[in-house]
Amino acid sequence: MSQKTLQALIEQHTPSLMALPNVVGVGRGEEQGREVVVVLVSRKLPLEALQPHERVPRNLEGVPVRVREVGAVEAQKNHK
Repeated sequence: MSQKTLQALIEQHTPSLMALPNVVGVGRGEEQGREVVVVLVSRKLPLEALQPHERVPRNLEGVPVRVREVGAVEAQKNHK
């Protein structure tokens, strides 16, 4: 998949992914030489703790999705 195509895929799915519980960001990554979509969550939960419609999909249009726990994300003040 080309970078432009992966970026378009991410942009298309970001609103629905960001609406899921604990999701704080969406980006691109690489795993074993293969492009993946990375979904950042404040806290990973067991699948059984989530309803099916609340779960991050395993792939988006054939591109693997990886969930990474990052903790709480807060905007930092710009110190000039």
